[in-house]
Amino acid sequence: MLLIAPRLFGERATPSRIMLAVLAIGGVSIVVLGAGSGGEAGLSGDAFALANLAFWTAYFVLAKRQRDAGVHAGAFLAGIFTVAAAASIPWALVVRPDFGQVGGKDFLLVVGQVLVAGLMGHTAITWCARFLDVTFVSLVNLLSPALSMIGAWIIYDQSMKAVQVAGAVVMMLAVAAIVVTRPTPVVPVDQGLTAE
Repeated sequence: MLLIAPRLFGERATPSRIMLAVLAIGGVSIVVLGAGSGGEAGLSGDAFALANLAFWTAYFVLAKRQRDAGVHAGAFLAGIFTVAAAASIPWALVVRPDFGQVGGKDFLLVVGQVLVAGLMGHTAITWCARFLDVTFVSLVNLLSPALSMIGAWIIYDQSMKAVQVAGAVVMMLAVAAIVVTRPTPVVPVDQGLTAE
């Protein structure tokens, strides 16, 4: 976004923000690459992460453009969720995962993921795209890998290496500095999530 946002949205990347972004991305890279190979880590997961990066970047650009044009956050998300369902349902039918293995605790985790990260998280990100610069929002989203790593450690008892913890700390400190040193203050807005 640091490369795209200045051209598409006229956002100005300050040297300090670039430095902090490089630190944050370095921290995320340490979290990902510090897992090593084998076990829970693998090249297929890294490939999916790169695809996710490309899709998230496109999503941020599209959300920012549409929200700046006055499209309601709910209407935008309804369209996005419809497209996502149309793309993912055929994939699920081809891959044919064993949904019978999902039960009890796993089902609650899936519902929590859908409601908290899916519905509430995407709604908040999409709504704020109209009021915050897209670079800032995307940099704050760098917290996701560290939070996912911590969640996997708590919920699934997956291992965390010391180097990954160090990378997560570097990334979180850099993101915190990005938030604290934001050049324009966040001002209250009269628009709610339900009516615009």
